[in-house]
Amino acid sequence: MTAPATPAATKARPSSGAETGRKLLHVLMCFSGSRPSWSVADIAAQLDLTMSTAYRYVGLLKEEGFLEVSGDSTYRVAERAMSLADAYTANRSGIMDIALPVMARVRDEIGETVLLARRIGEFAFCIDRVESLEAVRLQFDRGQAMSLHSGSMPRLLLSYMPERERNRYLEKARPVVSPDRLPLLESAALAKIAEVGHAESMEEIDPLIWGAAAAIHRPGEEVLVIGTAGPVYRLDEKARLHAKKVLIDAAAEIVAALGIRSR
Repeated sequence: MTAPATPAATKARPSSGAETGRKLLHVLMCFSGSRPSWSVADIAAQLDLTMSTAYRYVGLLKEEGFLEVSGDSTYRVAERAMSLADAYTANRSGIMDIALPVMARVRDEIGETVLLARRIGEFAFCIDRVESLEAVRLQFDRGQAMSLHSGSMPRLLLSYMPERERNRYLEKARPVVSPDRLPLLESAALAKIAEVGHAESMEEIDPLIWGAAAAIHRPGEEVLVIGTAGPVYRLDEKARLHAKKVLIDAAAEIVAALGIRSR
């Protein structure tokens, strides 16, 4: 089971500077631990760009030191991108010092991969994960992007999004959401999720996969979510109820520990 592909961009057309910047970021976001090298043709196909546009974006990223050419003429992330990773790690070290031991304990108790995620703009991103020891398990890279309208973790983050920003996002997302899932994105449904601080999903991203998430929410601070997902043949109703409770308790434990540290 793999995580969803990087969200596609629309085919190149005259656009604002903000849209150009967004597409450049989409190109950079193609690169991950599971796929560290890309050809220009593959990037163009993945993001629905013309070849000339894909070459231009890749060229800009190479010129600025974020990409470099590898031996087989594909592109890979260059050293300059590591400065972003270093800055991110330095900024998140306090949170991860607290969260990772809790995540490992949750993994051991429920037997499934446990993820920590945050929202940046219109996507949810995996901050870190503790993988299941099962042979068949959720596979997810750090930095993997997720659409906000599918899955328990992204939808929980969506529920905490500022209303105007969320409505703008949903206007674009609704045409690609199946009709049976539209009720999950209604304002009342999202408000209820934010109120209780947890969410579930069933087969929203992958067939026969159940997921759950709980919010790590402190007033005035960024909302993070801790979540899990796994195959339904291992997660009957009793196991799902137990996993959800463990996640809610874990989120509360992390919130409490962060509050103590910030005093």
